[in-house]
Amino acid sequence: KESDTGRVQFAGLTCSLPSESVCGAHWTAQQDGSGVEIVLCDGLGHGPLAAHEAQDLAAAYEALDGEPGDILSRLSHQLSDRRGAVAAAIKVEPETAALAYGGVGNISTILVRKGEVKRFPVRDGRIGGQPLTAFSEAKTLQSGDVIVLHSDGLSTFRPHEFNMALFSRPPLSIAATLLHTNLRGRDDASIAVLRFD
Repeated sequence: KESDTGRVQFAGLTCSLPSESVCGAHWTAQQDGSGVEIVLCDGLGHGPLAAHEAQDLAAAYEALDGEPGDILSRLSHQLSDRRGAVAAAIKVEPETAALAYGGVGNISTILVRKGEVKRFPVRDGRIGGQPLTAFSEAKTLQSGDVIVLHSDGLSTFRPHEFNMALFSRPPLSIAATLLHTNLRGRDDASIAVLRFD
């Protein structure tokens, strides 16, 4: 899936464990007049049960209003005593160049800006277990910024290994290249990429 909404372009891909028919990592995006929100979830384990948890969490996220960290914190209290999932979310408002981020668990989120890479921190844990407060952060975006969210089905990106020219390409090309070069092959995987121009 990919989309272009003026200053914001985004795309994402999922890939199931080869032995499974469904992917336990899931991403989704919402667009409205104020901007774009992306949430990427990874259910514990893999296969149908993990897919159910990830998709339920994404749907619950989309049903709430607020900033990403606040929504994930509220869901942590609402969705306790479940198999659970980890999640990260971003909200981008093009008119103000505002980025809001929230994360729980081992979803990696990075910002690539002019050849430099910033990794967003996360709060350890999962949504579905002990209620917790998600880590949150706000930033002002610059033209050309690229944000990447990915599950642990992809190996950790090491900035010194990047070909930075990749991040000048469309989001779908970035997502496909990173998925191809970093896929672990022993878990479900999902990646979403957003470009701000």
